[in-house]
Amino acid sequence: MFIMGLLNSMTLISQPLATTYSANVINNISNINERIDLGEIYIDTSDFIVDKYNKDGSFNTQDLTKEVSLNAYNKNREIKGMKEFFNSFVRNTRDWEVIGLPNSLPTQSNQKVETTLAFVPMIESLNFDNSLLLNVNFCRTNGEEGCSKTKPETNTEKKAKLKDILKNTHIGTIKNPSEKLVLTNVVKLNNDLVVNDLNIDSISYKEAMISSKTYDGSVLVDFDSKFVSEQNENNSFRTQKAQVEAYNSEQSMTKSASLNFNIALGKDALAGSFDYIGINWKGYSWNNQDSERWHNNDHYSGTTDNIEFTTKKIGVRGTNDTAVFDRIYSNTNWMKCFGYISISWTDDFTLSINCWVEVSSYATAWNAYWAKAAAYIEIDNVLFI
Repeated sequence: MFIMGLLNSMTLISQPLATTYSANVINNISNINERIDLGEIYIDTSDFIVDKYNKDGSFNTQDLTKEVSLNAYNKNREIKGMKEFFNSFVRNTRDWEVIGLPNSLPTQSNQKVETTLAFVPMIESLNFDNSLLLNVNFCRTNGEEGCSKTKPETNTEKKAKLKDILKNTHIGTIKNPSEKLVLTNVVKLNNDLVVNDLNIDSISYKEAMISSKTYDGSVLVDFDSKFVSEQNENNSFRTQKAQVEAYNSEQSMTKSASLNFNIALGKDALAGSFDYIGINWKGYSWNNQDSERWHNNDHYSGTTDNIEFTTKKIGVRGTNDTAVFDRIYSNTNWMKCFGYISISWTDDFTLSINCWVEVSSYATAWNAYWAKAAAYIEIDNVLFI
């Protein structure tokens, strides 16, 4: 009894210690992985006296931004995320971009420069999302008066129009466009902009309205969309050949193939930009009575000459099956070949181009002939028109 009591006592003492240790480990892991959304940090406008800087208004960007961040931290250290931001910025200044710095600092005691600075993390490993906005009044007092008494000076950076910065408005051809890719192309062609400072107010597969956190106004950019399937870059494919042979029986076979496209902006955006999907196709059929034939838009029942691809247009929202060829031989024995093309939506963001062939044949036992048939469809390209 004494031993059992002692064991029970030890269990009661050790269990809480193990639980506490596990909770601490979990909390530490959680804190390490937690990302900070700088866009949720709101800070009041702060004054920054520039008396120690050059009287001609020039400044060292790195020195100034470090002191501005320190000034903001000292006045707002109780705000969640400020300590992590300040430590990261001071230690890894080159991994941040600061947007909105004035061309020059005030040179006289009656001048003030009002601006909004955006501190933008440039690498994923910094563990921050979005950017931190600081409203700053730069002023020079020369020992005479404080910032609150100085007169604001026009800040060309703050009042600059986005249209004066975003001048290259045709941003080229974008493969499988998404909002991120559109903004990336804008920045590639307009070097004074950064992705994290830009917003997309509206977008289609031909144009997007761009605005900025730093600059006034908005700018319409246009681009060309190129859609590439998940299966291959050329958007080309064909079904396997469906082939049957019948004697004293009926035989049938279906062969199909599909291309899938990621429509990142959604079905409505695609339908608002394009009316049709054009599918370049041709088909092949064969039976042991009439031999080979080729099919396209101009030869529904087939021709004995090998022919070119033609474009079958189907509405972007359409889901109905479209018959593109048929070939039927009917006698005591019979052979049938059919070809179909359709588009379908798995969801609002996944588009499939489908084609398939159906072949069948029948031969009676009353004669010595087999009934044989074969067919396939080939797709050369898929166009959005």
